Amino acid sequence: MSALLVSAPSRVRVGPAPALGIFVGYLLLVVGLARLIAPGVKCTEVTASADNVLKAVLLPIGIVSVLLTVAVTALGWWRPVMSEPKTLAGGPWSYRSSRSSL
Repeated sequence: MSALLVSAPSRVRVGPAPALGIFVGYLLLVVGLARLIAPGVKCTEVTASADNVLKAVLLPIGIVSVLLTVAVTALGWWRPVMSEPKTLAGGPWSYRSSRSSL
């Protein structure tokens, strides 16, 4: 399975515009599916019962997560998603601002 993730180059360049489009689409689909699957559940009643949580939270997020996986596969983004091309010398938390007094 690792050969599948490494061998294919990105078909769509990973950048802010496509990523923002995927993010906004994800949010719209989650909210839309929640309203479609559980139309009578108000925001204040989501945690009132296990059935409400299942219909208003778990099912929409599960369905859209599968769609997100399909989108990342279709766009060829698994390599950029699973690995970082550059690393900082001391790790991600080692950055210091030039104005830092530390």
